[in-house]
Order: sequence, then structure tokens, then C-alpha cells
Amino acid sequence: MGYGPLENELINLAKSRGFRVGRSPDEEADVYIFKTNNPYVYLKGAKAYIHTSVMEGFSVVLLEALSLNIPVFTSDHKYGSREALGIYDFEFRPEYPYRTELGALLPVATDVNSREGQIWVESLPMLLEEYDRVPGERYVREKFSPEVIASRWRDIINSLE
Repeated sequence: MGYGPLENELINLAKSRGFRVGRSPDEEADVYIFKTNNPYVYLKGAKAYIHTSVMEGFSVVLLEALSLNIPVFTSDHKYGSREALGIYDFEFRPEYPYRTELGALLPVATDVNSREGQIWVESLPMLLEEYDRVPGERYVREKFSPEVIASRWRDIINSLE
């Protein structure tokens, strides 16, 4: 869901792999490319959430997918995508795809024909077969609930006194 400079490449790649591409949620398709303010309603029936952004801050949609126990396959932005998958070592240099119980990190790719892009192309079919549902709802509740976040802020504020 969303648009970007690789939109046409992604559409062509999906079609070349036999996927039906939809431009609106009203169409019957395997892959959808459209913009929405509320992706949560479209995630409910998804087999996986594939997050190919080249650059992004912490993406709430990763937690929304996980809260529905949907595996997440995401670009490794080092901050945000790693936290969403339970990786808190930001110096860690993974070998891609890096699997966790919640999904997998893949390299940031700006071209599907690049080495990084080929890792995505080669890994996604395998990852989709490996993952079904994940324990994401429990993880999101334990790590990102308002109570947990408030407790972390209290700890930070208390450490300043």
C-alpha cells in the first residue's frame, strides 16, 4: 500500500511471477498497490506484510500487521524495522534474509536487478512458504503497549533526576 519510485518495477515483477496486481482494494488480486490512510482493514486477510520502503522511520503498520499475527518481511532500516521484529542490536550485521519468529529482515533495495533486489526476489517465495501465522499479537502487547511505553518513559525521566 503506497507509491514510490519502484512502483512500475514492482508491478512488472509481480506480473512476471504470475501474480494478479490490483490498483484498488475493490479488485480481485494477489498483490495490491494503492494508498490508504488505514491499512489495518486490508491486512486482516493477508498471508504476509511485505514492507519494501527504501527509507522510513518507525512504521506503525509493521506493528499493525504483527498484531494480526501476520509475518512481516521488511527492509532493514536498522531503526524501526529491527525493533518491530525484536532485534535491538543496531550494530548487528545480518546475513539476509535474516529470519526471526515474527518475520524476516531483507536488505534495502533500490533496484530489483541489484544484488539486494535479487535477495528479495529469491527470498520472498521461500519466506512465504516458511511462515504462516506468528506470535505477533503477544509480542506487540508485551513490547509496545501504552503501559510498557509509559514505564520506559518514567525510567528515562527518573534517570535524569
